[in-house]
Amino acid sequence: MIVAAGYGQEAMALKLLEHGADLLASDIAGERAVDWAVFNCHFDVARALLIAAGRDGPPGWGTSEVDLAVLAREDAHARELVLARRGIRG
Repeated sequence: MIVAAGYGQEAMALKLLEHGADLLASDIAGERAVDWAVFNCHFDVARALLIAAGRDGPPGWGTSEVDLAVLAREDAHARELVLARRGIRG
């Protein structure tokens, strides 16, 4: 799901989520699918994943600063947070 989200492949990312992919799974650098979507400016994909994951009950997701910014449609702020975590100036 991380790769699909990072490349903006919303349908594939959502299908993987539907079939049990873990939204909180991270790569070796600790980046999640939502983080990669935001890094590559696929904000709608990040939002769709967070919303779809929230349909199953109380969230274990959606509480990071990045998630909250995405859900609030503060896309520029979400990207700044992801870039800052990576030590990149936006």
